[in-house]
Amino acid sequence: MNEPKVKGCFVGIDVSKNTLDIFVRPSGECWTQSNNGNFDELCEKLKPLNPTLIVLEPTGGYELGVLNALIKFGFRVSREHAFKIHHHAKGSGQLAKTDRLDASMIAHYAECYSEEIEPMTMPLVDQALLGQLSSRRGQLVSMRAAEKNRLEKAGLSERLRVSCERMIRVISEEIEGIEEQIREIIQNNEEWRRKQMILETAFGVGSKVSSVLLANLPELGHVNRKQIAALVGVAPFQNQSGRFKGQQRIRGGRSGVRGILYMAALSAKKHDPRIKAFYERLVEKGKKKKVALVACMHKLLRILNAMLSKGVCYQPSMG
Repeated sequence: MNEPKVKGCFVGIDVSKNTLDIFVRPSGECWTQSNNGNFDELCEKLKPLNPTLIVLEPTGGYELGVLNALIKFGFRVSREHAFKIHHHAKGSGQLAKTDRLDASMIAHYAECYSEEIEPMTMPLVDQALLGQLSSRRGQLVSMRAAEKNRLEKAGLSERLRVSCERMIRVISEEIEGIEEQIREIIQNNEEWRRKQMILETAFGVGSKVSSVLLANLPELGHVNRKQIAALVGVAPFQNQSGRFKGQQRIRGGRSGVRGILYMAALSAKKHDPRIKAFYERLVEKGKKKKVALVACMHKLLRILNAMLSKGVCYQPSMG
């Protein structure tokens, strides 16, 4: 494993449902403790170490308790994408896998990329709830679509038709309730309220799109255009080696955000003169319509990122 030259103290935390494995670099100190919701002892133990950066991975919400506790205590903390740490481990030649080794690799990742990582500043209590509600709304929308598709099947019996219609009504009521909770959370948060107002000045962005972006892409407006594109998964990756030149493709990223951005781009290419012209120009050059639309998603995302970064409403000169 190559040793980075950055000086400081770096902590990696591997989070599971019941335990936390902590590793400190460069001292090599490590320990395991319960992930039981009480993190005062952990914070007090880390305090004299004065860590330069603490890094952990997203683990389906099990990391939120310790993450929020560390942020509130005043530590510099970042929740980094597991995909990045996984490939860092592969590149470093680590093939074995245990919780302690994972914590060690996360700490090594923190040390290697400490100058590039932007620490988090706000606890994610409301952010987590907003994300869960947004995810639940997406699940319910998919369930309702499935019921509507069943209604269109040929030869559907009257009993099944009544059952499907009843389920559609129930699911629709539940969706309305979830959306009301999302609106309430955003309205009670001054920063989110301001961001939503700014986002909705762009073509194709309404309350549903803005709420998904606020819930699932908190980095919007805080990172550069390349980083935000990579986070969402709309940045095309090169696919070539020697004389071979394959088609560039998007991959990875946050599928929920990408799906809502796709719908926003569909609307924007109809109503936003600049994105419409951009789309038509790509199609005229021979690009497939789907490829051109992904490019519009990329462009729209850059515009939204710039709007929140500068704290300004949509302007025709953006993008």
